[in-house]
Amino acid sequence: MSEIKNIKNVRVSYPDEYTNKAWDELNARKERLLRSSDWTQLDDCGLSEGCIESWNTWRDSIRALNRKKLKNINKANKMLEHIRAVQPNVVYVKKDFKVDTSKSMRKIKEHEQIITSLNADVKNLKKDLSEMASIFLAFRKENQEVAVEEPVKVIVSEKMVLNRLKLWYSNELSDILEFPLNVVMERCEQAIDYKVSHDEEMSPLVQLHSTIHDKKCDEISDMFIVEKKTVLTKLGELDKQYYKLKNKVLNVKTVDTLIEIYDKLDKK
Repeated sequence: MSEIKNIKNVRVSYPDEYTNKAWDELNARKERLLRSSDWTQLDDCGLSEGCIESWNTWRDSIRALNRKKLKNINKANKMLEHIRAVQPNVVYVKKDFKVDTSKSMRKIKEHEQIITSLNADVKNLKKDLSEMASIFLAFRKENQEVAVEEPVKVIVSEKMVLNRLKLWYSNELSDILEFPLNVVMERCEQAIDYKVSHDEEMSPLVQLHSTIHDKKCDEISDMFIVEKKTVLTKLGELDKQYYKLKNKVLNVKTVDTLIEIYDKLDKK
């Protein structure tokens, strides 16, 4: 009967071709990890100083895994898996993402003042139109038997055209602002807070609309940020049109031109 012996301390060597391929694969994984974390070392990455330092140390530990220091590929693979498992957390500095809303708040106040002024001007315009209608009806009653062969040309004043311009501005403003401007600004503020912290409790509007529309909070945040940009762009374009027309009215030299502007506003 043959005798069975336990053989200990046997060292298995791998062919050079296998070893080279294994090290190439390890280096490729190292490269992917480094590339995916390059952004953490940028000046404008928005991370805290301690977080940046942690990522730098972590990246150095990846670079340290090389064939000269670690000749055993299996040991190197285990060390790389451990390094991946202890990847640092991302900690942002919130103040770097803080949006200066002072200009936006001034814009809100300016538009609120314009709207208040417009409401008063609309009342005056309605009063003027009512008086014109009364005069026309009285004239028609007194001259029922008079045949008018030519259309009556209504004479407008600068004040009437400016009032009509403000009424047009008010209507356009209502079309742009589906919600009050301060609501749009608050939505955007909370969207930015969520983008920074990913804390739904700090962004109740984002959380609410995420539930209502059955969308992710990131999608709702992007929607709120785009909404603010779109609204402010449209308001800027509306202001340009308004002041351009206003300057045109104030510099008109003939009544016919005033009537022409009034008619154009009437058709808008």
